[in-house]
Amino acid sequence: SGFVYGITTAAHLVAAGSHKRVLVIGSDTMSRIIDYTDRSTCVLFGDGAGAFLIEEATEDGEGFLGFLNEIDGSGADALK
Repeated sequence: SGFVYGITTAAHLVAAGSHKRVLVIGSDTMSRIIDYTDRSTCVLFGDGAGAFLIEEATEDGEGFLGFLNEIDGSGADALK
């Protein structure tokens, strides 16, 4: 969720004209905390990383066009 928030923030910075380009980098190293003896959960999580460069769309309309972020907390009880 932090990576998605970072992309949203970057897009706003570019749209406002305060930045020409913004690089968003996110990573997750679940291997530091996973219990590999618990085969019911350890196969679901792993390490990963990604990067996204946000800049204005080109004159012919190519580029990052927009986003829609919504929050639905109706499944919160499933996390307990």
